[in-house]
Amino acid sequence: MIYMRPNNAAADPSALADKLPDPPAGWQRSDATGGITEYRYAGDDGVCAVAKLSIRPDLLGSDAVRVDPKRGCSSGETRYYESIEAAVDGVTTELRRVTELINEESANQSEMISTDNRDSATVAELNEMS
Repeated sequence: MIYMRPNNAAADPSALADKLPDPPAGWQRSDATGGITEYRYAGDDGVCAVAKLSIRPDLLGSDAVRVDPKRGCSSGETRYYESIEAAVDGVTTELRRVTELINEESANQSEMISTDNRDSATVAELNEMS
């Protein structure tokens, strides 16, 4: 029989939740029992979030905090932090970076839509053709 040793370095769930930042615009934050905090940027389909970060004490590992990112329905690489402070810095940076990417993607899509509309005939041109 294998016995799991508790990780004495794991962050205190309440202290972790208290120190994590407020969600940026567009994000929702939820705090669940057991010290799990999730940041979610909802998508249009309602099934998978555009982006999600799950932050929790690293109970089974050797670090203080683990952060599990997702993009759409795909999981990213788990990151581990040795302290709450390092995790807060990492989460803040990741939220900012992902928000910038989402905003950049939205701007690019708007540009593509505008460009597509410029290439199409105007109502006056369509009337002249008929």
